[in-house]
Amino acid sequence: MALRLALGASRSRLTAQFLTESVLLAALGGLCGLAFSFVGPAGADLLHASEHLAGAERHHGREGAALYRTGVAGHRPHL
Repeated sequence: MALRLALGASRSRLTAQFLTESVLLAALGGLCGLAFSFVGPAGADLLHASEHLAGAERHHGREGAALYRTGVAGHRPHL
């Protein structure tokens, strides 16, 4: 960040960079989570632990909270 400021980047450009990075990292984390959610239960079935897995119903509504936190994390350096 200090290097970009020294090279003349504006605060709005830095904010856009932080927001872009946080959205990309959140998307990558979400994709990894989705991949694990498909692979994980199959692996747990192999270990005979499927009765301890949470149902998909418990995970609805968390996407909005994740998007909100991503936006807050991306704008935090600007504040």
